[in-house]
Amino acid sequence: RELHTAIRNGYLFSVNPAMTRSEQGLRLIRDIPKDRLLTETDGPFVSVERAQATPSATEAVCSAVAEIWNCSGEEVQD
Repeated sequence: RELHTAIRNGYLFSVNPAMTRSEQGLRLIRDIPKDRLLTETDGPFVSVERAQATPSATEAVCSAVAEIWNCSGEEVQD
């Protein structure tokens, strides 16, 4: 419900690696409009493969989002 209120209000949404590894995160990503999604790492607060997240972790986020959107990682990056 909060997501849909935020969408109506024109907010942007950031997606980090942790969201791509949880069912709730994946459900939220499916509902975020493509033109409102921003990738981020949330580093150093989020770990990726037992290490602090770095900017390169956004590539994995793009790949996960691409799978949800059924498109290429490059399209998500664009």
